[in-house]
Amino acid sequence: MPEIGPLAEPRLVSGASLAAIVRLAAVHANLFAQVFWHGLSGGGAYSSNSRERLRQIKRVQDRAAAAAAAAATTTATAGGSTGGSAVAAGSREEVKSLLDFSRFM
Repeated sequence: MPEIGPLAEPRLVSGASLAAIVRLAAVHANLFAQVFWHGLSGGGAYSSNSRERLRQIKRVQDRAAAAAAAAATTTATAGGSTGGSAVAAGSREEVKSLLDFSRFM
């Protein structure tokens, strides 16, 4: 087992900073245990909660875009006007670019 966190080597810690060191060690141990357990279960690469949430958001966006495209083709084949849908598609792309936070990951 590799040495993890701030307790890899002995050190003197003041009483005022002991709680912070213990919390940090607990967070590191928890993350190590999650990654280790994920590797043992054969799940492939470990992904954090935020990265998995981003994947789910992108899946929902793709499904919504596919549903909107299907609705637009249904309206177009039914003889409806497509002028309003072109404006909606442009604003949809603008909103999608504003909501994309994957550049921060």
